[in-house]
Amino acid sequence: MVVDDPTFYVLDDQLVAQFEVRFMEGVARVECLLQNEQIVDYTIEYNGPVYLKQATIERSVSEMEKIVKNKLLL
Repeated sequence: MVVDDPTFYVLDDQLVAQFEVRFMEGVARVECLLQNEQIVDYTIEYNGPVYLKQATIERSVSEMEKIVKNKLLL
């Protein structure tokens, strides 16, 4: 699994993190809306084989939680 470093930007009063997760042949592009150091909402765009979709999405959600914990709470 390869995860790109997230890009952060501000949308109104909320922080958005964008990153990409590559797992085998699957690629998930993630936008994660953060407020008060918590995940408020997210969008995952998946491209790849159907049989890898669930595993790639689960890894993407796990990465969102790591970003909040490791990059925002430091």
